[in-house]
Amino acid sequence: MTNPAEAANKAFDAKVKESDEFVNKMKKEIEQAEKRAKEKKALEKQVAIHKKTIEDHEATISKLQSDLEKLSELRSKEKEDHDVELATTREAVKNAEEYCAGRFASFSELLSDETSFLLCLFGLFLSIS
Repeated sequence: MTNPAEAANKAFDAKVKESDEFVNKMKKEIEQAEKRAKEKKALEKQVAIHKKTIEDHEATISKLQSDLEKLSELRSKEKEDHDVELATTREAVKNAEEYCAGRFASFSELLSDETSFLLCLFGLFLSIS
């Protein structure tokens, strides 16, 4: 049989080994937990950066929409101004055409009267000669 001191020593060594294995296991779990905590912190930082980027993009989109509305309003105003100017120009062209038509009619009538007068004079001249 074995000596009781030797048996106690073996039992003690077994408990120490078991304790060392438990401590090593806990160290590994602590390292894994720390590693996961660092990864979580890095991911949270990335999420915060992405949220900030999204906020910036939303602000940019909002500004672009505002600018687009202003440009649309400006374009509508310019179109209204252009339409008014176009209507004014059309009216001026119509008035000019009417004026020219009247002047042409007047000139034609005058020319017709002078031609008739000349023909009468010519006829009179022929009848006298």
